Amino acid sequence: NSLYHLSEIYSEMQRYDEEESLLRRVLRIRTREFGDSHQLVGFAWGSLGSALMQQEKFSEAESAIWRSIKIAEGASGQQSVDAANARENMGELLLRRGQYREAERHFSFGLDLHKRTFGWRSPNVASRLKNMGRLYIEDGRYALATAAFKQSLEIIQSLPQVGSELPIAGTLAWLGLCEYKQGRWLIGLECYRKSTAILKAYYRHIYSADTRRYGSITSTRNAPIFVPLLKLYSRLSGPGVALSAEHLDEALNLAQPLNAGTTEHSLAEMSERALLSRSSNANLIRERQDLLTRARLLSDAWLHQQSHSPSSLTVSLGQELERAHQRIDLIDSALAREVPAYSHIKTLEPRSVADVQSALNPNEALIVTYSTPAEKPLPEESFVW
Repeated sequence: NSLYHLSEIYSEMQRYDEEESLLRRVLRIRTREFGDSHQLVGFAWGSLGSALMQQEKFSEAESAIWRSIKIAEGASGQQSVDAANARENMGELLLRRGQYREAERHFSFGLDLHKRTFGWRSPNVASRLKNMGRLYIEDGRYALATAAFKQSLEIIQSLPQVGSELPIAGTLAWLGLCEYKQGRWLIGLECYRKSTAILKAYYRHIYSADTRRYGSITSTRNAPIFVPLLKLYSRLSGPGVALSAEHLDEALNLAQPLNAGTTEHSLAEMSERALLSRSSNANLIRERQDLLTRARLLSDAWLHQQSHSPSSLTVSLGQELERAHQRIDLIDSALAREVPAYSHIKTLEPRSVADVQSALNPNEALIVTYSTPAEKPLPEESFVW
């Protein structure tokens, strides 16, 4: 189980080749212990299929997912939740391949089974409706997509509020994309703005500042959903007319986490440079930067050791990593007491135009760029601030 959970960490980090390698080890171990047809072996085949899919190894992914389906149907029955989940994984693969009608067949099977099993107003059904909406967008059936997303939202919003923030934000973003695809710019923009506001509030409340989860939500797996929002901002003013200050700030705020951290780190370095001008802070900031580099190296080493040959070295690496983070926390506390604005610097939260301008020296300029792929009905575009 520990290896399987570690593979999930690799998946979150988008290190899919390492996830694949680890899952193949899990499969060998589980097959040896439980046999070819055990439920846990089927789960591992399904996860391997997903990892292969992310690497666009579609033929291998299809083979792995079919094996997971056959095992699920044999172990739990053709009309079981496990079988439906395995078939939905196949639907994801077919969706990636552009085989929309075949994908719809698998998604519909999962949606119907979850309705019968859990009832119409369940988070499981809401999630499946969102999958159907995603498929309809890709297939150009926008009216059906809009209906599916609105049904999903209605279900989620009728449930207890605890834990519903992320599903609501994700569905709003997909609804925004659907409106965008139909050229309804202002409606799409409003959906996106609601989504990003929920994400910011949620992650600011749930996670510590250094995790930068809002940045990761827009810069990794979900980036394709949020990219059209940049295109929308450019349509909010006429030719030759500048964006309002509010919309300019919102667009820059979005570009920073989408830009894979490049802009965020440039802004942080500018702010830290200002602190370095104070001799009392210079040594602490340099130590913190060194500790962050060391923590990243230790984290990679720990993951590698844990996934290949856990030993006393794994424990030692984990202890060193913990000590590094404890020291970083102490430095952050010391700097925050002396310079209250430091808490904003270290979070790397998106900055406004005014924040950026205030951090620049008179002889400096910062250029932020972000290139977007073609996203029908709009072409490939690059944005510059």
